[in-house]
Amino acid sequence: MDENTFTENFNNQGWPSKTFLCYMVERLDGDAEIPLDEYKGFVRNKKLTTFLEENRHISLHIFASRIYTVDDSGSRQSGLCALQAAGARITIMTSKDFERCWVTFVDHKEKPFQPWEGLEVKSQELCDELQAILRDQ
Repeated sequence: MDENTFTENFNNQGWPSKTFLCYMVERLDGDAEIPLDEYKGFVRNKKLTTFLEENRHISLHIFASRIYTVDDSGSRQSGLCALQAAGARITIMTSKDFERCWVTFVDHKEKPFQPWEGLEVKSQELCDELQAILRDQ
């Protein structure tokens, strides 16, 4: 993705215009790859939860730039808790995680990652919010 797409959609200070799923596959032999030709779309929580439950040999670690809130029905809490119960690790991205994403997925033209103002403070707030959601299941 280009730099502007990253900044507009991964900045944890506001609401993104799109949802991006950037992922790497780490194989048992220790090698890692980024699937280039596969569909990179949104996977519904329920399907992902079912997949993880049926494939216990697969581990999933989700690094989220923010917690998405659509309504107050509690659906986000139940979805996050279901993913965790199925074995997924869910964490909020820190500056180090944003930098790894920048280096791995952004056409940055050799520019270093520049953290935006308030990144670490917002990451900690979101981490606290996520922990409260997962703890209160």
